[in-house]
Amino acid sequence: MKHTFLLIIFCFSFPLFSLSKVDSLLVKGDGYYFRGDFDSALNLYRKAERLDRSNIGAKTGIYNAAINSGRTETANKYAYILHSIEKSELNQD
Repeated sequence: MKHTFLLIIFCFSFPLFSLSKVDSLLVKGDGYYFRGDFDSALNLYRKAERLDRSNIGAKTGIYNAAINSGRTETANKYAYILHSIEKSELNQD
C-alpha cells in the first residue's frame, strides 16, 4: 500500500520536473558554454531556437556563444534582435 502511494505521487509529480526539449537543449548548451566549448554551445542554442523561434534564452545563448567565439557578424545580428525585443517590450508598458 505504501509503495503504491509513493508510485502514484511520483507519477503525478514527474511532469513538474521534466524539461521541455528546448529547455533541455539550453541547459546542455549552457554546460558547453561554461566549459568554454562555444561551438558546441552555439549549435545547441541554434537547435533550441529552431524549435522555438520566440525563445529569448536561445537568442541570448547564440549571442553570447557567438561573441565569445569571435563570430562578430552573428553576435551583431543577435544583439540587434535582442535589442529590438527589449525595445518592443518596453513600449508595451
